Amino acid sequence: MVYGTPTSLPWGIAYENQNSFAPIDGVSRHPDQFYELLGDMVIAAVLIKIRHKLPKGAAFFLYLVLFSVLRFFLFFVRGNVPEVLLGLKNGQWTALAILALAVPALVIRSSRRPSVFIR
Repeated sequence: MVYGTPTSLPWGIAYENQNSFAPIDGVSRHPDQFYELLGDMVIAAVLIKIRHKLPKGAAFFLYLVLFSVLRFFLFFVRGNVPEVLLGLKNGQWTALAILALAVPALVIRSSRRPSVFIR
């Protein structure tokens, strides 16, 4: 299970349930699950709002880009995930890999003109 890093922000959560996977130490932690929920809702709202303005297939690549950006930043406040390389966590490296593929795909998909078939 995931839990956030310690925080002094007023919306920090101190876990008290003995069955929790988070440390029961009285320390307030970032509610990273809530951050992810809010981020997912914003992504969904953006995609629903602009889906008809995007070329066919571009909404999928835009979703990959937005979700990868969310996950990259979210993992800075994930407390129980170890860093693997250059101070970044595995989820951040995965997000960067997806971005490296999705951004060019989105650009290519968005720059295509509708094909015209000549009979």
